[in-house]
Amino acid sequence: MSATFAVHKPKNRVSWEGRPTRLWIGGNRIRLQSGGAVDSAVDLDAQAEREESLTQVCEAVRGMLASHPKVRVAVNLACRWSRILVLPWIAQLTREERWRNYARTRFEQVFGQAGDEWDLRIGRDAPGCDRIAVAWPERLRSAIASHGNVRTVRVDLLERLGVLLRHEPRFTGCLLELESDGAGFLLMLQGNVRRARWCRFDDADGLIGAVQSEWAIVGHEAGAQPNSRPALALTPPAPVTGSERAQIVAALAGNLGFRRAFCLPE
Repeated sequence: MSATFAVHKPKNRVSWEGRPTRLWIGGNRIRLQSGGAVDSAVDLDAQAEREESLTQVCEAVRGMLASHPKVRVAVNLACRWSRILVLPWIAQLTREERWRNYARTRFEQVFGQAGDEWDLRIGRDAPGCDRIAVAWPERLRSAIASHGNVRTVRVDLLERLGVLLRHEPRFTGCLLELESDGAGFLLMLQGNVRRARWCRFDDADGLIGAVQSEWAIVGHEAGAQPNSRPALALTPPAPVTGSERAQIVAALAGNLGFRRAFCLPE
């Protein structure tokens, strides 16, 4: 089964005038961009161990920001440098402090890492809905905070989630952030995030297996809703026809049984 692929483009041309300089911290590359052009970039060692990679990222971030001391900066993080948790709604947790304690406990259970090494935040979701918690390393938070004019820090996949839901409020399927050797993805049902994960993969089969195992948990619910029409939404950049990225997207959509795949706008 093959999926039709499209690129959703904004109706109006996006203007960079007045926008802050943006620091993109990707899984394999960091770039500082302003006015639509890349000012500087650093390629990361894809083979390095996680702690070594994190050290490399923190040093690169400090260096880039130090070279632009007076520029206001908006920071976007790739999934590789964050952890995303879906917290089921618990009516008895009536205060944010209790939600934070619950999120930290779940974080340590799911990821097996000490919560005090991560900066953990919980989204302000609607009452009665599952909540999304996101964490990123304290070391990286400190490196970014070394710049005195950081406007925002966002996990790019979650920012794209907002774009997707404005376009399709009741989206069912997979929102995918795809890099050369890793991917972050959210599995959704009727506009609600049910599963979240980041995984490293060696080839397309590795990624397909990871997403399929998670979708199997969500898919039985989707199967009970015949009009859900699950789809694969990809974060930018759009894949070039015939490229390895395009082949992976097509294979993933086909193996999940999705007839529709599209890329969100830049």
